[in-house]
Amino acid sequence: MLELMLAHESEVMEGGRARRVDMTVSALAIGDLARSLERTALGKRMQIQGFLAATRKGSSRLRLHIQQAVTVAHSATDPAAATPVSGNETD
Repeated sequence: MLELMLAHESEVMEGGRARRVDMTVSALAIGDLARSLERTALGKRMQIQGFLAATRKGSSRLRLHIQQAVTVAHSATDPAAATPVSGNETD
């Protein structure tokens, strides 16, 4: 299991106006995906897919459970890219 923080930056249109989105999100990967992400350099741009779930039962804090991660080339128009900023492998 690999626990990590992802950084996301993009610009989206909301109500006809451009809005900058800049955030970090707690994430978790397991199995082969965790081992693959552990070898990924920090700061590498990736496209991540997964689902949000509470960090524990009854909690309002969310964590992204990563199901797919693909390295992508840098693109100023790519609103779905995330960058790993830290990781911690746990058993």
